[in-house]
Amino acid sequence: MNEVVYYNHREREREKRTNPRRKLKGSPRTEFKVRLGYGQNKIYFLKEVFIMKTTKKGFTLIELIVVIAIIGVLAAILVPSMLGYIRKSKINAANSTAAQVHKAANTALTEMDEEGETLPGADGTTTTIKPKENDVFEKKLNHYMDDLDDCDWAVAVNMGNCIAAAASQDGKYTGTYPAGAVKTSNYQDFAGDVAKGLTEALNLVSVENGGTKGE
Repeated sequence: MNEVVYYNHREREREKRTNPRRKLKGSPRTEFKVRLGYGQNKIYFLKEVFIMKTTKKGFTLIELIVVIAIIGVLAAILVPSMLGYIRKSKINAANSTAAQVHKAANTALTEMDEEGETLPGADGTTTTIKPKENDVFEKKLNHYMDDLDDCDWAVAVNMGNCIAAAASQDGKYTGTYPAGAVKTSNYQDFAGDVAKGLTEALNLVSVENGGTKGE
């Protein structure tokens, strides 16, 4: 089976003269394919397939409305979830900063003990330390945490040990150690308030230690 395609008016007219009884449909611009078969040295027509030219069709108004509605539904579902993930990641970052403050505070307290310095909370009471409240402690704390000046912080010390910490680097998200006090549902209540974050962290310590803070 071979295939011949007629594209122009001249070839169309030639086909009319060759086969006067054969009716050719379409206009001179119509492209059509004619399948040819060979038998006993004669050409005969088997089938004619017309391929009509079509113009490119755009979107209808209804189709556009449907697409916009689908996009709106997807945005309503995905945007809150994405915002939730962003908030959670920022809270985790703030909790990580608070954990660094806690670790640096314990290292500073150990160094103070080795140097014979008076330790905060040595009498068994829980002592809260904030920036510019204990120069010796803050100097050593700054030595073990380089970016301490870039955040607001507070620690709770009992018997020479840091038992809880809170920190905020951007003033919006506050982190705590132990983590878990600040959540995506209440993070706004702790915005820029490390003292409140430290109080909640102490409550977590109290629960972990059977109801007595600092034990």
